Amino acid sequence: MGWSADLPPSFLKAVIEHVAHPIFVKDRKFRFVLVNRAFCEMVGYPRDEMLGRSDYDFFPAEQADFFRKKDMEMFGEGATVTIEEEPLTNREGEHHVLATTKVPYRDESGEVTHLVGIIHDITRLKAFEEELRRANDELEQRVLARTAELEEAQLRLIRKDRLEVLGQLAGGVAHQVRNPLGA
Repeated sequence: MGWSADLPPSFLKAVIEHVAHPIFVKDRKFRFVLVNRAFCEMVGYPRDEMLGRSDYDFFPAEQADFFRKKDMEMFGEGATVTIEEEPLTNREGEHHVLATTKVPYRDESGEVTHLVGIIHDITRLKAFEEELRRANDELEQRVLARTAELEEAQLRLIRKDRLEVLGQLAGGVAHQVRNPLGA
């Protein structure tokens, strides 16, 4: 795996603790057995309150149901589950949008014993996407309005040109009526 045998267990613990992305580990009973600092900061609960408890103790039932379904999928298939977008409401009621990867951890016999979750908080990205969508919609509306204005101006010019031609034609006819060619 590329690990040096000289690294003490405390090294890996320190690395996990200082990774900027939220990381958690659950056992087969769906209880948190490890959460890093970034995870605790995101959800708003201290580590000692989270360990040994499940999603249902912290999140709205609908979100906890979704998390459990994906956890069961990972344990059932024994394969990595990638969730491109899922909601999370933290302790303060703040809403987050997450991209989560759930990876199986296997013991020496190959049995999946734990779920390792790695989270990327995409809340700001989703907000920027929504802002961009609104700006694009506004721009499209402006383009449609301007196009309608230009089409109306073009119609006015065409009408004006027709009236000018009719005026010239009428003037020519009037001239001919007043001054016949054979007269």
